[in-house]
Amino acid sequence: MFLPQSKLTPRVVAFSFIQGSEANLSAFVHHLQVYSSLFRGTARVSLLYLARTEAHFAKARELFNALVTVPLDSHPADDLLRYFAIRKAWDLHQYGAVTEADLAFRNVSKERFSGERFEHFYRAWKADRIGEAHIRAAFQGHHLPHLTHFETRVLESFAGSGDPEEEAR
Repeated sequence: MFLPQSKLTPRVVAFSFIQGSEANLSAFVHHLQVYSSLFRGTARVSLLYLARTEAHFAKARELFNALVTVPLDSHPADDLLRYFAIRKAWDLHQYGAVTEADLAFRNVSKERFSGERFEHFYRAWKADRIGEAHIRAAFQGHHLPHLTHFETRVLESFAGSGDPEEEAR
């Protein structure tokens, strides 16, 4: 955790995660799960994901949205069920049932509800293997308003650049 330099008040504590050399993101998922209760009690959640390469940036953002941003929304189940209904109508070529507002909502929600977790729920819901009550229980949301921010950065090497002048500084 750290307090980033900012002209905004109140200043917000930022959380960080440094990706190790692992080829997967299981440690990152565990990190988010460990901090989830703290995130629920915090009005603003800012997380800085650091890694040596950009290889996991997109997947890390997807996991952050799925495990932090969406659960902290005030009514994620309502939005998710609406997204599923619009997506199902579109998938079944029932274009007359989809309004322009629905399409706009679907386009915005695609990123918000992207990832394996949401795909699993969508397939199960579409096939009637789970119902609305199950989805509402899984995505209860939270009564407090939350703002979330996710940022990525590549870690830069400080030594070994090969330039003796730069290393001497």
